[in-house]
Amino acid sequence: MKYLKAVIKESLRLHPPLPLTVPRRCMEDVKVKGYDIGAGTQVLVNTWAIARDSSCWQQPLEFKPERFLTRQVELSRNQSHVGTGRREIKEDERSFYPPHNS
Repeated sequence: MKYLKAVIKESLRLHPPLPLTVPRRCMEDVKVKGYDIGAGTQVLVNTWAIARDSSCWQQPLEFKPERFLTRQVELSRNQSHVGTGRREIKEDERSFYPPHNS
């Protein structure tokens, strides 16, 4: 069952259901990688590009479910939550939800 979960995670990493997230609006002024993003700006997150970024993943174009089995994948801020905006569930909040039965 663990390997099946790893295959699903790797499949979703390589082939996300949507290449871009649903549009969101910034609620306050922020600075991201040196860019100023003003409050009210519409933002789209490119999940397709994040999944293929070599600074986030070793051999990002290879289908390797083992990457989710052999070690705990260290997730960056962009990857350590589900959703975006006000409805996001951060990693520390996710620990309150019951685990899936394996």
